[in-house]
Amino acid sequence: MSLTKSNPKPNSNFNLNLNLSLDLPGNKIFLESHVNAYLEYFNPIPAYSFVHKASFLRNFHHNKLDSIFLRCVCGIASRFLQRSSPRQDYASEWLKEVEGQVWPRIAEMKIENLQILLLLICWYSLDRKISNMWTSSAMAARIAYGMRLNYESTDPMPFVSKEVRRRIMWSIFMLDKFYSGGFAELTLCKASTMHLNLPCEERNFELDIPTATATLTPTSPPGTLEDGIGLMGHMPRLVKIRHEVLE
Repeated sequence: MSLTKSNPKPNSNFNLNLNLSLDLPGNKIFLESHVNAYLEYFNPIPAYSFVHKASFLRNFHHNKLDSIFLRCVCGIASRFLQRSSPRQDYASEWLKEVEGQVWPRIAEMKIENLQILLLLICWYSLDRKISNMWTSSAMAARIAYGMRLNYESTDPMPFVSKEVRRRIMWSIFMLDKFYSGGFAELTLCKASTMHLNLPCEERNFELDIPTATATLTPTSPPGTLEDGIGLMGHMPRLVKIRHEVLE
């Protein structure tokens, strides 16, 4: 599948080793091209569709994004951009810095850290760093279970926040099934432990329309809860079937 690439126009004085200071207009323009590429090309991928576009853009423009998360997003997005700079390694440098900064705070067990970890796992996969990919995916699963993301949250929170938590857990579930290759001893996220609903329709997620959905096991006969499931919601079922066939 071919991807149409964008061509960012970074400020001529832009330092590729920047610390992502969003107070500098030149940096902001350069970063915005990466953010837009991430949301257009990467975020729609079902296994990584856990960022709420409107909230992300609002926080970006109000300088409220976690700088480590933003650096990671830009590093991933750089693969979809035609870089005019003679420095072709800035994305790898960003991701290496993210790698060094996220691990000391991983024990905080926050949603933001899981999002960063999932993007790092994607980077490891693309760069064929298999050992890093396996160990990081295992860490992500352990943290998610520790946060009880495999259960529907009973805490009062906005629908978007609940859906983001749900999507992160299902992303980890899908990646676990991909990387385990059907081997039971390599499987960390058992289907029997997933006590939460599937992701909803992307439109409802983006527009903050509360939607009830079914669970991993399809209802029989199909009811209204099946209608609310989106593309990302159907993927865990397909991945589960693939895993069972490989077993």
